[in-house]
Amino acid sequence: MRARLLIPILAVLVCPALLAAAGSNPTKDPAARAFGLDKVWSMHLTVPAKEWELMQPKRGRGFGFPGFGGPDRPEEKKEPTEEAPGKKVRSMFGFEFPYVKGDLEIDGKTYKNVGVRYKGNASYATSQGRLKRPLKIDLERYRDDQTFAGLKKLTLNCLVMDPTAAREVLSFQAYRALDVPAPRTAYVQLTLTVPGKYDKEFVGLYVLIESIDKPFLKSRFGSAKGMLLKPERVGPVEYLGEEWAPYEQRYTPKTDASAKAKRRLIEFTKLVQKADDKTFQEEIGNYLDVDEFLRFLAGTVSVVSMDSFIGLTHNYFIYLDPKTNKFNFLPWDFDHSLGGFMMMGSADSLADLSIRQPHTNRNRLIERLLADDKTFAVYKGHLRKLLENGFTGDQTRKDLAAINAAIDPIKKKEKDAVAARKENVGPGGPGRPGGGPPFGGMFNQSPDLAAFVAKRETSIKEQLEGKRKGTPPRSGFGGPGFGPGMFLVRPVLDKTDKDKDGKLSKDEMSAAVKSLFAALDTDRKGELKQEALADGLNKLLPGPRRPGGPPFGPGAAPPGERPQGGPGAAPPAGRPQARRGAAPPGERPGAGPGAAPPGGPPGAPGGRPPFGPPGGFGGMLAKTIVEKAGKDGKVNEERFLDAAGKIFTECDKNKDGKLDDKELTEALNKLFPAPQFGPPGGRGGPPPAPGGPPGNRPGDRPGAAKPAERERNREER
Repeated sequence: MRARLLIPILAVLVCPALLAAAGSNPTKDPAARAFGLDKVWSMHLTVPAKEWELMQPKRGRGFGFPGFGGPDRPEEKKEPTEEAPGKKVRSMFGFEFPYVKGDLEIDGKTYKNVGVRYKGNASYATSQGRLKRPLKIDLERYRDDQTFAGLKKLTLNCLVMDPTAAREVLSFQAYRALDVPAPRTAYVQLTLTVPGKYDKEFVGLYVLIESIDKPFLKSRFGSAKGMLLKPERVGPVEYLGEEWAPYEQRYTPKTDASAKAKRRLIEFTKLVQKADDKTFQEEIGNYLDVDEFLRFLAGTVSVVSMDSFIGLTHNYFIYLDPKTNKFNFLPWDFDHSLGGFMMMGSADSLADLSIRQPHTNRNRLIERLLADDKTFAVYKGHLRKLLENGFTGDQTRKDLAAINAAIDPIKKKEKDAVAARKENVGPGGPGRPGGGPPFGGMFNQSPDLAAFVAKRETSIKEQLEGKRKGTPPRSGFGGPGFGPGMFLVRPVLDKTDKDKDGKLSKDEMSAAVKSLFAALDTDRKGELKQEALADGLNKLLPGPRRPGGPPFGPGAAPPGERPQGGPGAAPPAGRPQARRGAAPPGERPGAGPGAAPPGGPPGAPGGRPPFGPPGGFGGMLAKTIVEKAGKDGKVNEERFLDAAGKIFTECDKNKDGKLDDKELTEALNKLFPAPQFGPPGGRGGPPPAPGGPPGNRPGDRPGAAKPAERERNREER
C-alpha cells in the first residue's frame, strides 16, 4: 500500500525533470542546430566538369512582357514524375533544371554524390552573368544514408534581389512568431571547385532556407502523408472545374495525391468561389484551418509580401493535414518583402498597406473571411500579437546589427571575388551597356529595413485603432514606375531635356515630337506609317538589356556587327559569331558560369535576340501611338502632338508643367501593353502543357535516379 502511494509522489517529482531533459535533447529536433538568426555555415561544392556542363539549364516557355522570354514551347506529353529517370525540374519562367552529381563539404564533413541543380524563377533569370546563382542540393538523391542535421535537402537562395541579405530571415521570423508553420534560416558562405575551371573559388553569401518537404511536414504537423501543393499561374484558390487535370498542372502537387485529397481540393475551391455567403460561412471551417490562415495572412500583410498570395498569387504552399482533413497555408520566398517589391508601389505606400484590403485584384477567400466581424477581430488580434512579439523598428535594428556583424565580412569577400572575375562589367563599366547590375539595378534598391518596419508598425497600430485606413495596393499587376518606362526614362531625358533641369517640360515634349516627325517624314507627306515611326524610335531608344549582358533589340549590336539571332542565326560571312559568352571553336557554348543556356530558343526572323520584344521598344511604342492617335495605320503631326499632350497632362500630378523621373516613367508606361503574367489567355485560360520538347539534353541520366518504388516527394522549385 505504501509503495502504491509512493509511485504518484515520485512521478510528480521526477516527471518534470524528465520532461525538461527531453526538451533540451538535441535529437528531439536535430535540424534546430542548423538554423539561427546569425548562424553561418561554410560549404564547399565540388562538381565534375562534365556534370557542370550538364547542369546548365535550357530555357522553356516565355514569360513577362509580350515578346520577352523567348518563344513558347509546343504542346507536349505530360512530363514524368520528379523521381523518374531523365526528369528535369521546370521553373515557372520555363527554365529546365537538371540534377547532376557532386560532393558537398560542410564545416569539414564531406557528403558524397549529392544531387545539385539550379533553382528559381526571377532570381535565376536576374543572376544571369554571375557565378553565384540559386541552388538546390539534395543530399539523398543518389544515396540513402546521409543528412545534414536531419535535413535531406538544402535550399540556397543567392540574394540577387535582396541587397540587404536579411528580408528572408526577418520575414520567416515574423511568421514563426505567429506560430505559422514556417521555415527556419541560416547563412552559407560557398566555395566551388570544378576541375579545369575553378579551384575553391569563393562564390559568395547565400541564405539557407529550410525546405518544405516531408521532414518539414512531419515536424510541424506530425504527419507527412497529406497532399502538399505549390500553386503557380493560378488565381487565389481558383476553381478550375470538376476534372483533376488542370489542378494538377496549376496547383502542382509536390507529394502523391489520393483520390479523396484531389476531390477535397476541388470542393474547397468551389466553396470559396461559388458558394453563397451563408454556405461559405457555415462550411469554410470544415475545409480550412481558419485560424492558421488568419495567422498566415497577418504575417503576409505585416511583412508586405506582395510577390505572394496577396499579390501575384504564388510563392506559397498549401498542405492538406491528414489528421484534420483541413488545408493549411505555408509561406515561401521573401526576397521582395519589407518594401522591396517596387512593382507594387513605393516603399512609403507599401509601408502603409491596408490590413483590411491588402490584396491586388479579387481574392475571394480573404474578402469572404474578413467580411465576418468575428473573424476580422481574430485576424486583428494576430496582428497585435505580432507587434507585441517583436515586429518593431527597434527590434529589427537589433536583429540587423547581429546579422550584419556575421555577414558583412562575407559580403566584402564576395564583392572582391566578383570584381576579380569581372562579372557584370561591360565596355562601358558597371551599369553600362554590356554589364552592370541586372535589369538596370531595379532589384538592387531597398529601403532601410528598420525604418520600413518602424513605419509599418505605426501604420498597423493606427489601422487597428481606427485612426487610419491604410493604402490598398494597386489593382492588377504593376506598381508605380514598373514597366519598360523605367528603362527608357533616362535615354528619353538625355535626348529631350534641353535645359538640363532633369525634367521634361511640355514645350520640350512638343519640340521633341515635332523634331522626330520632321526627321522621319522624309517624303514630306505629312504623315508616318507605323513601320517608319518604329524605325525612328528604335534609333533613339535602347533595346532591353539582358541581365548582365548587352542591350537587345534593333540597333543593339556593336557598330558594324549584325545583331545575333541565337542558335541558328548565321554569323557575318567569314568570321564566327560575336555573341557575348560564345564558346571558342570546337567547344560547347554555355558551359561557363552564367553563360547563356545551351540549346536556347532559335533566333527570330531578322536576327532578333530571343529575349527582346518584337521590333524593339520602338515597335511597341509605334503600335500604341498609331492605335491611340492614328488612322488607317498612319499618324500625322497634329494627332501625334495631341495624344502626347493628353498623356503629359494626365501624368503631370503636381501640375507644374514638367514631368520628373517618376511622372515621365508613368507616361512612358502608358504607351506599352500590360505585362502578361499568369496562365495563357489570362486567369482561367487553358493550362500550359508541361514537359520539354523532344531532343532536350538529359537531366538525370537513365538509371541514375533512385528506384521508382521508393516514395519521395516532388520538391519545390
